[in-house]
This record gives sequence, C-alpha cells and structure tokens, in this order.
Amino acid sequence: MKRGKYALNQSALYKCGSKKRLAEILGIPLEILKENAENPQYHIVYKPKKNSTEKRKINAPGKTLKRIQGKIYKKLRYVKRPKWVMAGEKGKNWPDNAEFHKDSCYVLKFDIANFFPNCGREYVYRFFLNRLKCAPDIAEILTDLTTYHGCIIQGSPVSMVLAFYAYEKMFDELANLADENSLLFSTYVDDLTFSSKNQIQKDKLIKIVNKKLHAYDHKSKSKKEMYYGKTKYKKITGVILYPDHVSKVPNRIRLKIKRSLAAAKEAEKEGNVKQANDLKKELVGTIYSARQIEKNIFPEALNYAKQQVS
Repeated sequence: MKRGKYALNQSALYKCGSKKRLAEILGIPLEILKENAENPQYHIVYKPKKNSTEKRKINAPGKTLKRIQGKIYKKLRYVKRPKWVMAGEKGKNWPDNAEFHKDSCYVLKFDIANFFPNCGREYVYRFFLNRLKCAPDIAEILTDLTTYHGCIIQGSPVSMVLAFYAYEKMFDELANLADENSLLFSTYVDDLTFSSKNQIQKDKLIKIVNKKLHAYDHKSKSKKEMYYGKTKYKKITGVILYPDHVSKVPNRIRLKIKRSLAAAKEAEKEGNVKQANDLKKELVGTIYSARQIEKNIFPEALNYAKQQVS
C-alpha cells in the first residue's frame, strides 16, 4: 500500500525526550546507539561521480552505523518537502531534476563547492533541536550518529535529506528568490537550477545567490556557474535538454556504452570469460542508467550484455 506524506511534526522523532524512547523509535538497543555515537566506524570507498568516469572519495559508515542511519532516514523519508527538492525523495532521481525544467528556454545553474564537507555539525544539531524539537541530549546523540569530523558524511543513507533540513532556511531563501523573479527553482544535493521561459537577469541573480550561500558558510563554484540561452543545449544533472525541450543522454555516456560494448565483445572473442562478464555487468548498469533519460535506448546492446559467457 502506498504510504502518504506527512508534516515534520508527525515524525516519530518529533519531540523525542529520552534516550530510552529514541532506542524504541529506532528499534536499536540503547547501548548500541551510545557505542556508535561515541565511537563511529567509517571506512573509505571510491564511487563513480554521477555521469562521470571520475571517482569520488567517500567515508562510508560501518554495517551497524549504516543500519542506524537508515533507521533515522526512514523516520524522515515520508515527511512532506517542497516539490523543488529532488534528492533523497522517494520516486525522484537526477533525471527528474532536469525534467522539472524541461519547458523552460533559459537556464542558470550553480554547483555548491564541497557541499557535504561544509555542511557543519552545528546546523545538523540545530535541526534536531529546533525543528524536530528533540531534547538537547537527544539532538546531540542524533548529531553524533549522522556527522563525522564535524560535517555530514556523503556516504550515509540519511545524508541527502539531512543536508536539506540542516540548510532548509538557505534553500527556502533561494526558492523565494526564484518566486520573486518568476523563475522555476530546484535543488539536487549541491546542484541549484533556476529556469524560465523568459530571459534571466543572470548577473544580478549570480550575485544574490552567492550572497545567500555565503551567509550559510557555503559558496558556488564559479567555473560551474552556467547560463544557457534559448537555442543552447542545456546540461542539468547529467541530462541534455535540447532546444526543442527533448531530454537526451549525453554523448559522453553514449560513447562510453559503445566502447564498453566493443570491449566486452573483444574479451569474449579472446576467451576472457571473467573480463567479458564483468564488462557486461557494468554495461547493463550503464544502459539502465541511460534509460532513466531515454526509455528504450540501446536495446540490442542491453540484450547482448544480459547474456553471460559460460
């Protein structure tokens, strides 16, 4: 059965006043909560960046801590958030962020620099204390369970939703700025997108956006402040929006799929079974990712990749 959304004050964590109650809400023994809050276990992993061949260094939580963070996320997962929040939302993903701006002719993008490392512990604590109205000691332990080295951890199940709430006022100010200028606004983690069917006063908006980010100890990557005019191809969170408002897979991803397909066939031809199957497995994932943008792209390549070599 589909679960409905509810207000933040309906979350089970709202006004949590004791550690015993917190343990009951999360379904985790109190001693385990305390142990993980006092001595959180993380390990470094490298994951591919979204729609890129580059890899990102991530502090991933250990098994028990990840389970606890997942429980916290579940208590926030179904809380109503603005329609312009795209990350961490059930039923939404990065292609939906581009789709949100599909009918616009002009787009202005920002990328917040080092977003998660600059999402400070104090902002997280204030969320649990002031917005969720938890007791101070409960806000403290929840902050300890969801931050590491003074910031939100990118590899945590709760990080996307928590980053929004920690900086909710900042995002609200950006959304209000868009409304004041008759613009569409969306955020996907550290990607900010403003768009309109009419021309945007980009220089003015860039100045105001950066001022608002600085007020919350964030800043935009100036090299990634991109403005697209009416006739330009617009790249939004890995999706290419054509001037005729059609969404397409970037050429870089198309080329990656073609090269992976050729490499898999070559490995199979040479009898390298493990290499061929590994390449096919990777190819399946890349094609399914591309199909979030173009539904039926690369059908023959997908059928081939699904056939494991024996």
